[in-house]
Amino acid sequence: MKRIELQIQYIGSFYSGWQRQQNSQSVQQTIEEALFKLTGDRLVLHAAGRTDAGVHALDQRAIFDTDSKIPVERFKYALNAYLPDDIRIVRSQEVEADWHPRFNKHLKVYRYTVDTAKIVRPFDFPYVWPFKGQLDLTELQILSESIIGTKDFTNFCASGSSVQNKTRTITSSSWKQEGSKYIFEIVGNGFLYHMVRLLVGTQMQVMRKRLTYEDFLKMLNNPLQGPKANLLAPAKGLCLYRIIYEDT
Repeated sequence: MKRIELQIQYIGSFYSGWQRQQNSQSVQQTIEEALFKLTGDRLVLHAAGRTDAGVHALDQRAIFDTDSKIPVERFKYALNAYLPDDIRIVRSQEVEADWHPRFNKHLKVYRYTVDTAKIVRPFDFPYVWPFKGQLDLTELQILSESIIGTKDFTNFCASGSSVQNKTRTITSSSWKQEGSKYIFEIVGNGFLYHMVRLLVGTQMQVMRKRLTYEDFLKMLNNPLQGPKANLLAPAKGLCLYRIIYEDT
């Protein structure tokens, strides 16, 4: 028996997210079905984390255990033959039997793209939040820097989450501009349900003058008193951009 790690990229537009669902097609289910066609075994994938419906990934990681005789490095090519074009396995490698993409210490890097173009190009549209109005990069940087640190992000966690401990450490948070696009990058040791999308949505509310900078700080620093974030940025602008493992 060997443990194989997959590095996976996918466009999330037509999936119910990473995790297998009862009544809709998920990325996990699609790959597990491909594994069954390839090996004849019902194998279960364990991923670094879940992405929501419509969210994309450039660097999702998942493992499975198998006694298949297929050479490890060939799994990516063989699986891609059974997968739709919007899911690709870009690497397959053997890892230690106790290595786990979720529990081994790591940082996740998410990117969110807002596009302020008056006419968003059709090839960009599935991957950005079309935003009407102008954004101020200097003000966005001030907002994003206030997110850095170890904080209780209760006010940026959507209802429906069963997680009790909502404290997370954010090591980097910044915006950059590329033409009409504004790209938010955030790096942390973990993220709550809808956390990144709520952080982006709330920063856009500040840009629209519907909230103040002081309101944003109160939401960040007073988890039991500050108002909860209520504007959820569209899923299509979000991408799991990279996962950085301490042991690699």
